[in-house]
Amino acid sequence: MEHAQEHEACLEQTQKYHVKRPIYNQELLQGQLRRRERTPQTFRQRIAHSCRCSSKKAKSHLYSFLPILKWLPRYPVKEYLLGDIISGISTGVMQLPQGLAYALLAAVPPVFGLYSSFYPVFLYTFFGTSKHISIGTFAVISMMVGGVAVRVVPDEVVSVDLNSTNVTDLFAARDAERVQVAVTLALLSGIIQLCLGLLRFGFVAIYLTEPLVRGFTTAAAVHVFTSQLKYLLGVKTNRYSGPLSVIYELIALGICNSVGSFFQSFTITCSMSRSLVQESTGGKTQIAGTLSSIMVLLVIVAIGYLFEPLPQTVLAAIVMVNLKGMFKQFGDIAHFWRISKIELAIWLVAFVASLLLGLDYGLLTAVTFAMITIIYRTQSPQYRILGQIPDTDIYCDVEEYEEVKEHPGIKIFQANTSLYFANSESYMSALKKKTGVDPCVILAARKKAQKRHARAIKKANEPKKKAVLKLVSSTTNDVEAGVKHEIANDELPVNGKFTSVDDSVQDRSPDELEYFVEPKTNVHSLILDFTPVNFVDSVGAKTLKSIIKEYKEVGVCVYIAGCSGPVMNELTRLNFFENTVTRDLLFHSIHDAVLTCHVKDASASQTALDL
Repeated sequence: MEHAQEHEACLEQTQKYHVKRPIYNQELLQGQLRRRERTPQTFRQRIAHSCRCSSKKAKSHLYSFLPILKWLPRYPVKEYLLGDIISGISTGVMQLPQGLAYALLAAVPPVFGLYSSFYPVFLYTFFGTSKHISIGTFAVISMMVGGVAVRVVPDEVVSVDLNSTNVTDLFAARDAERVQVAVTLALLSGIIQLCLGLLRFGFVAIYLTEPLVRGFTTAAAVHVFTSQLKYLLGVKTNRYSGPLSVIYELIALGICNSVGSFFQSFTITCSMSRSLVQESTGGKTQIAGTLSSIMVLLVIVAIGYLFEPLPQTVLAAIVMVNLKGMFKQFGDIAHFWRISKIELAIWLVAFVASLLLGLDYGLLTAVTFAMITIIYRTQSPQYRILGQIPDTDIYCDVEEYEEVKEHPGIKIFQANTSLYFANSESYMSALKKKTGVDPCVILAARKKAQKRHARAIKKANEPKKKAVLKLVSSTTNDVEAGVKHEIANDELPVNGKFTSVDDSVQDRSPDELEYFVEPKTNVHSLILDFTPVNFVDSVGAKTLKSIIKEYKEVGVCVYIAGCSGPVMNELTRLNFFENTVTRDLLFHSIHDAVLTCHVKDASASQTALDL
């Protein structure tokens, strides 16, 4: 009762609008609209336009590569400075132990972690586009760098007689070689990031979905945690090898890594934990990062030597404590279980693959699996039959809402995906299943019924043929005997055989017999809702043509509603509109198509009555 009252009150409060206009299909609509004239540019003209540089364009590019020139002159000192100072100091305090500890993960001496926490961070102030992130050493990247360094310069290189007097020199030489490997990696990664940024490859980051990244970082946290147990517990183990503006951020990180490599820093990236601290302590601009890098510089210059004898157990403990946030990501399993099983599968694949195959191959496996899920979603969409909410032009799923009603004789079919080669067959199968109208089955049944009807007529004609022969024979005898024989009017022979009023249907053509032969469908119109469709390829266009042709053979008219401009252009390029398919089958909205179906059905019914 209360629900009904709330429903009525909601209807009373709803504002109403009234629209009075003709019924438009695409042909009529395009005839009344004037399309803007666009002169297509040649390839040479596009190249010339790209190479042309005005003062405004040059200024825009300069601001894009050096964002500090844009925001620093407008910096509100009174509002932002205090927050940036507090945030910079807080982030710097956190940057120091993390830089030292993550150098251990990168298999280089701790001081190089401080270098990596200063030079790239300072450069990011000039080239970075984000006000909120804190770049520098990061556990996952540091561990990947360390994996390469240990693989190229293994501990076995210095596995000599430990009683030797030059063992310290050997370890120093090993560390120096590992530093060279780490610095080379930083330079190469910086160059790659610069190339990706200049070539506008930032869209690649779109495919690194949140479940993938969180599953990957959780597996990395497990790797990092287990790698530090030997330092924390003092156990010696053997290592075995086993199987924003995104564009300008890539450029900024590429510059930071490549330039930082000349100052012996290893690969850096954004740190989630420090970014959270920087944001929560009031950081407003990149000045907070500058202040944190200055704090690291003071430590390097003034008291850096004090950290040289720092025990590895202390650094390992710092690393493990900083992994607390990543281990909390195990709670994502329950979260993704509730909202999306596919996203849970991506998380689990990223976690398990990174755990078993290593971080590099694990990430590649996770990205591949994420791409497969995209194909699966477009290949297996949801199919619906739509109905109208009474007294509105709104159409919803008939299985989901009680108020929604279907129009008699009209089926409205919707698939929430594009139509292309991977799902064309499933689209047609779902259409036949959902609408309950399968042209192939109907045509096969009609042909079977026609054959059965023809056999019945043939069987009915057999006695009459015998009667004709008998009559001819008896007439001959009677003529010879001089006896007259009268024949009824309804039994007069025509073309050598007798006809009757009841048998006139046998002279009808097969097309005329279809009207009398079962089965017949009670659906006269089918509307395909193309509102969710983003593109159609050549296979999809052929499938559409086949649908229109097959349903036309059984007397069902097919219309397409809600077709967007780009999809219309694609259909035109694919020569979709020819012969039986014309633009008057396309409508701007479902309601226009429904009204047209009613008008044509009423006209057809009136014509049948007149006949």
